[in-house]
Amino acid sequence: MTARTTTKRLAAAVGAGAAVVALSLGSAGVADAKITPQCSNSGGQQPAGQQDKCNGNGLQTENVNPQGKLPPGHN
Repeated sequence: MTARTTTKRLAAAVGAGAAVVALSLGSAGVADAKITPQCSNSGGQQPAGQQDKCNGNGLQTENVNPQGKLPPGHN
């Protein structure tokens, strides 16, 4: 094995290690989604106007994520 081949292998190993570290640190704070309660009627729609309480007139509380979707296991 020549010195040039050894240098290439060492550079490839260091580059791969740097990529692993960069990718693992880059995704460290991704799961910060906040689940918030939302009022909905029997048709699954939000009622018009600001609701201070979610009770009466067929209203129910649903937990939603920032995209407005219902997360599994939270309702």
